[in-house]
Amino acid sequence: MKRLLSFIVLLSLSQLTFSQVNPDSLELLLKQDLVDSSRIKILSKLVWYYQDNNPPKAANYSDIAIELSKKNPNKKFLERAYQDKANTCESLGLYEESIIYNLKALALAKESNDSVSITTVYNNMGITYNQMGDYALAVYHLLKAIQLDEKRNDTLALGYDYINLAESYYYANNFQAAYTYGSMAYQFLDAVNDKNAKPYAAESVGLILIELGRLDSAKKLLMETKKLALRNNNVYIYNRCMSHLGKLY
Repeated sequence: MKRLLSFIVLLSLSQLTFSQVNPDSLELLLKQDLVDSSRIKILSKLVWYYQDNNPPKAANYSDIAIELSKKNPNKKFLERAYQDKANTCESLGLYEESIIYNLKALALAKESNDSVSITTVYNNMGITYNQMGDYALAVYHLLKAIQLDEKRNDTLALGYDYINLAESYYYANNFQAAYTYGSMAYQFLDAVNDKNAKPYAAESVGLILIELGRLDSAKKLLMETKKLALRNNNVYIYNRCMSHLGKLY
């Protein structure tokens, strides 16, 4: 879920060169004589890949990327490297360190007045504060991200923002607010026909409906989401739905 909730970050990663190359090939490319800008892009992609399945390796690559980026006149490389480092720290459970690097990235994003990057950092800080159990600060940063996405009328980004915000309210036991934003997430992602993300929003709403005592609605939604996850080969969401249905029964 964490990597899904960082989807806005992945949107920027999609702009990287070598995006279709597998990790082994990327690591072989690093051994070649490349300009620093290409090397930094490869490192960023490797950091993203290893954040979940080998966080220490991701941390090593992110440190190398930061050192190279500090020498590059284009500060966007350093901002990206700080974001990668922040996400890697989160994967390692180093939440306070993650916040520090997010703040460094935020300062650079504000310096360049990059609204999308500012939103990304606010979103990631919200996710990190959720992990820390500080739901008030999570809501604060996620609302700032939502404010910027609303100004840009970015329906897709708002869908993901609302999933994160629903999670904050859910774990703060404010189930009505969680339902409001979870439903909005589903509606926004349905509007842009994001078939990959809709099941995550639906699964979240199903769980919230259980807490609200709306068991029939929860069962119907979770059964539909389970079937969709099975068709999409999304084992994570399928298992989550099965777990929620067990709780419901």
